[in-house]
Amino acid sequence: MNIAVSILIPIAAISLVAASFNSRVETNAIPIFVNLQPQKDNADTIYWNQDRKLTWADFQGKAPETRWEKANTDAGISFATVQEGEIYKIKLLTMFAVKKSWTLTDDAYILSHEQGHFDITEIGRRKIRKALIENNCNEIPQDRMKKDIHKVEDIYRKGMDNMEKEQEKYDKETNHSIIVDQQKRWLEKIANDLKDLDKYAQID
Repeated sequence: MNIAVSILIPIAAISLVAASFNSRVETNAIPIFVNLQPQKDNADTIYWNQDRKLTWADFQGKAPETRWEKANTDAGISFATVQEGEIYKIKLLTMFAVKKSWTLTDDAYILSHEQGHFDITEIGRRKIRKALIENNCNEIPQDRMKKDIHKVEDIYRKGMDNMEKEQEKYDKETNHSIIVDQQKRWLEKIANDLKDLDKYAQID
């Protein structure tokens, strides 16, 4: 995607009834230089933005013939180290893969369920950033880099595991969006979680 020399590691694929969600990780434990400005959407990637909701036009992938779900969201969190002088900052981005996400429907209700998956991914990113800050690992002096990068990766992996569990819980409790009152409850929960973690919304 948009982080230079990143390594793409698919870590999970959850099949759903009404839709499906795939999570992927971009990691780079080697310090690199990247632009700290907010990333811009491009033909392949949409970066999470509270003012920019998904539309069905964003789902440009081809549905596999063997799949029977109505839609598939492919989203994840990128992780990179960014050097600023003698300090390395940890940069996390929530991404939606345009060419890997697909739909067989134009139903607005199912789209809201898919947006929920993307939002849960962003919540996961904020929780990881919160844990990095609480463990004094969001900005690492050069002389601590080799030692602390392993702690960063551990926090990141645990955060990703927790995010995956939340995605599974979302689908289980809503029955993949079929249970309308549970879907409504979850969207309210997601909105509240984003609000509660707003102080960790910053990218760098």
